[in-house]
Amino acid sequence: MASGTACQEGVGSVHRWPPVTCKQVGYDARNNRLVGQCFAGDDDLQAMMVSAGWAWSFGQYSNRYAPEEREAVTAKLGVHGHKCLPPWEWRAQHWKAHTCTPWRSTIGLIYCTAPSATRC
Repeated sequence: MASGTACQEGVGSVHRWPPVTCKQVGYDARNNRLVGQCFAGDDDLQAMMVSAGWAWSFGQYSNRYAPEEREAVTAKLGVHGHKCLPPWEWRAQHWKAHTCTPWRSTIGLIYCTAPSATRC
């Protein structure tokens, strides 16, 4: 199963969760945008996604979810369970061949993408 499909199926179960709330936890001056953290009840959604292997922790912006990612890597969960190239590595390899607007996470994460995705 492609990592994007697994991510979509997992996130699709959100309707069973408590209402989602987000709060601003910082500001990304370089990209002129807010940095947020989202919760379903008391559960940190980003931590849950990284722990399940549905998202990478993007250490360039934050190490907030590094422990959860280490556990997912060790357990070979989600994107860590197969040869899946992180989006920032894929973009670095393909930016020279394509012109696009880079997509960056505002919460220190890069979300699941299908290996065949053309989004940059």
